[in-house]
Amino acid sequence: MAKQKGVHRKKANAKKVSTAQIQERRMRVAMLLLARNTYRQIARQLKVSLGTVASDVEAMMQEWRSDSVAAIGEAKELDLQHIAMIIRAQLPGVMRGEIPASEMTLKALTRRAKMLGYDAPEQLQVFDDKLTEIEQMTQEEVDAEINKLMAERLQEQNAARNHRAKATRQQAGKTAGARKKTARKK
Repeated sequence: MAKQKGVHRKKANAKKVSTAQIQERRMRVAMLLLARNTYRQIARQLKVSLGTVASDVEAMMQEWRSDSVAAIGEAKELDLQHIAMIIRAQLPGVMRGEIPASEMTLKALTRRAKMLGYDAPEQLQVFDDKLTEIEQMTQEEVDAEINKLMAERLQEQNAARNHRAKATRQQAGKTAGARKKTARKK
C-alpha cells in the first residue's frame, strides 16, 4: 500500500508543470516546427508525448489566431483614424473648390466605405426573376418544365456515358492491337 501511495505521489508531482515551463516548452516546439521537424521528432527531442506536442501546437495556433484577429482589429481602427485625419485636412481645400483636395477626400471616403462594408455587392436579380416566372405558372406548366429539365439532364448523362464507353472501347482496341503485334514478333 505504501508503494502505491509513493507512485501516486510521483505521478501527481510529474503533472505539476509551471506556466513558465509550459511557455518555454511551447517556444521550443515552435522553433522545432519552424525547423521542419515532425511532431514525432519534436516529442523525442523534448522527451514529451506526441499528445503533448499536438496540444502545445494547437494552443499556440489558437493564441496566434486570437493575436492576429486583435492585431487586424487594431490596424483597421488605426487606418480609420488616419482616413478621418486625411478627410479633415482636405476639407478646407474642398470648400475652396480645389480639385486635388476633392479627389483625395473622395478616395479617402471610398476607402472608408470599403473598410466599413458600406459598398456591399449588389445582388443579381436572375434568380428572383426566374422565381417570379415560376410563381406565375400553373401546376401543369411547372410539371412540364420539370419533366423537360429532367429529360435534358438524362440526355446529357446518356451522352456522357456513351462517350466514356466509346473511349473505353477504343482503349481496349489499342491494347488488343498491341498484344497481337507483340505475339507476332515472338
